[in-house]
Amino acid sequence: MTQIPNPYKAALEQARPGVTAEAHALERALQGAMSAMAAGAWQSSVATEFEHGLKAKKSTLHTAGESAVQEINAKINSEHDMVDANSFQAHWAKFSAMARY
Repeated sequence: MTQIPNPYKAALEQARPGVTAEAHALERALQGAMSAMAAGAWQSSVATEFEHGLKAKKSTLHTAGESAVQEINAKINSEHDMVDANSFQAHWAKFSAMARY
């Protein structure tokens, strides 16, 4: 069987910087509010609850970003550099395009 460079793996590798950038953006999403709260922008019992909620959400976003990066890295690492010319990986873009309709 004819082996070709794995286009699916190449596409994943090409997508990785975007996934990493989005993961970092998730981590920064609440930083402005966190900084304002730390600087004393709002002080009350309700503010304390709000700040605890912000911390929890920031943690959730951090975990989601880390998970996305780990998932794409794991998928890239699980793919072979060369695949059969008739494999799913060789034709994944066609399947992906069909799934949009």
